[in-house]
Amino acid sequence: NLIQLSSFNIDNISEIKIYPSTRFDLFFKNKTILKFPNEVDLKFLQFAYLLNTKKELNKKVIDLRLPKKVVVSDE
Repeated sequence: NLIQLSSFNIDNISEIKIYPSTRFDLFFKNKTILKFPNEVDLKFLQFAYLLNTKKELNKKVIDLRLPKKVVVSDE
C-alpha cells in the first residue's frame, strides 16, 4: 500500500519480493533492485525513489538495509 502512495510508478516494477522478516525488495523492469529494511515509511520510500532516479549512480542494486548507510553496486 505504501508503494502506491509513493512516487514509484507501479508499472515500472516487475516484482515485489517479501521476506518472512517482513523486509522486501523491489525489482524493476530495467533490472535495478532496491533492497529495503524491515521498517519502512512513506518518507523512506520517497528517499529511495530519489536515489533510484539519480542517473549518475549507474547502479543495479541499491541496498538500504543498513541503518544510515546506502550500499550501491553494479551487480
